[in-house]
Amino acid sequence: MSTSTSVQDRDTGSSDPAYTKLKTNDLVWYTEDVEGQLSDETRTRLETYSKIPPDQVVPHIQAVRATLWSLRAYPCTGLYVFLTPWLAHHSSLPHIIAHLQSPQTQDPKFLDVGAYIGHDLRYLHWAGIPQRSLYALDLLPFWELGYRLWKDEDVFRSTNVIGDVLDESADSEAARVCDGGMDVVYSSAVLHQFDVENGVRACKRLCRFLKTGDDGKGKRGSLLVGCITGSKGVEGLVDVGRLGKGGAGGGDGEQDVKKPVRHSVESLKRLWEGVAEELGWDVEVRVAWRTWEEYGTDPQRCAFMGSDVGVLEWEVRVL
Repeated sequence: MSTSTSVQDRDTGSSDPAYTKLKTNDLVWYTEDVEGQLSDETRTRLETYSKIPPDQVVPHIQAVRATLWSLRAYPCTGLYVFLTPWLAHHSSLPHIIAHLQSPQTQDPKFLDVGAYIGHDLRYLHWAGIPQRSLYALDLLPFWELGYRLWKDEDVFRSTNVIGDVLDESADSEAARVCDGGMDVVYSSAVLHQFDVENGVRACKRLCRFLKTGDDGKGKRGSLLVGCITGSKGVEGLVDVGRLGKGGAGGGDGEQDVKKPVRHSVESLKRLWEGVAEELGWDVEVRVAWRTWEEYGTDPQRCAFMGSDVGVLEWEVRVL
């Protein structure tokens, strides 16, 4: 595990939408308000686990956020939502922990695709999962800023891999380290960045990370779990270019060609069922819509997305 807290940027191509590469604060998903997203639990962790003086917690978070924002203009960064581990609010959390701790699960492994600063991985470890079972995958080594935020570079040790969920090559580091080796594959706030075609590609790639059974398909009992922003009602396409506060627009025009999908419960369920059918897997798919409050966020913080938008969570269990 590297202990450096500097992150070298690189070209991440179409896997990072154009709007995430904007270099401006003039976006509706940027706020200076830390306290509105800083829960008592997170503050206590920073004060006790990270040993940050109470009066330094907010400035410390702001300094880390500034570096994260300079790399990518993700909404979770601009809104400070990265302070809230979405896995903690996911209704599949008990299933995940039970599966990883089951005597029938040999050498249990959990992969977080789009792990970012490792907030969900830390939460899982604090819930009792050993660090040797935890794997992180992301386009950039954002976890280095996680070490800076939590001041635990000598304490927390997950296996971190730079990789792309749209990279289907068999010789990548992600393929070498993760393919066919995971009992649970989790992905938070990733799939909602993609258009229809890349959404299917990403889901298939997530499936490849799972352990396989004797038939070469996903091992029985394995889980694909995750969450994205989504609609309570009707699916559609997101015109990100209209969301700049001061005419910032959506970047270089890429989003005008292939706009990301805003899924509904039904469309996300169809996506996973269609991928499973194409792969020849027998699965049980569960999708639920949850409110922002249920995921630890004031709905006013995300009101720009629309009144019917919240969090879509899914669980795909291999049968």
